[in-house]
Amino acid sequence: MTVLSQQIRYLSGEEVERADRFEVAFNRIHAQLRKLAPNERDDSFTSLLYKVSDRYSHVRANRENLRQYAKLRNALVHEYFGQDHYIAVPHKQVVAQIEAISEQLARPKNVLTIAARPVVAFQAGTPLSEVLATIERHSFTSYPVYQGTSFVGLITEDGISKWIAAQLRLSPIVDFGPVLIDHTLPFESPHNVVFVSSRTNVLEVEDLFEERLREREKIEAVIITDTGHSEEQALGIITSWDLVKVDAWSS
Repeated sequence: MTVLSQQIRYLSGEEVERADRFEVAFNRIHAQLRKLAPNERDDSFTSLLYKVSDRYSHVRANRENLRQYAKLRNALVHEYFGQDHYIAVPHKQVVAQIEAISEQLARPKNVLTIAARPVVAFQAGTPLSEVLATIERHSFTSYPVYQGTSFVGLITEDGISKWIAAQLRLSPIVDFGPVLIDHTLPFESPHNVVFVSSRTNVLEVEDLFEERLREREKIEAVIITDTGHSEEQALGIITSWDLVKVDAWSS
């Protein structure tokens, strides 16, 4: 879609309002990009756009549109020919789009909007057969495990597979009847689980994943509770795959 209507002419009041709304939204986005990359020496819009879009799905989903809007903004600012005379006029749809992007950056979605809910969790004394039946029904690959109200880890398909492999080395037949989650947890790799409050937003969660990656750690799951304490009821759970949902509501 062409974002420019190029012709030097006197603008109507509605067109001037459109240009002003576009400029306001653009400046708000630029300010948000600065906040998301506060240590960048080059804080020009395009430079920040590429830096920030590498980190945040919402910005990445809108990168090409924002790049085009930067060209339009330059035309509005640098090719202004006097009162109400512009070489470029933003279309109504463009103004609506840039205002929507600005709003989403200023007020990012709550983390629960991309979380898997309700959370399927187990007590450590739960039979493994129940977990296997749940995996078949829900197709999730990891589940929180508790001892009472205390979080003790995740049970995953990978850990269960390792436990089964260990049993097959002892016998060609594996009896799942008496096996509890407790018995399989030692076969789980150490999991990096983070707890956050239900007031966290999706950009903050993306920050968590990015920061741990820079430290060469991988977050297996983010568990959401009311205030972010592990003893509270889990309200939602997020894995790195759930961050793909950010693109869905961003585009």
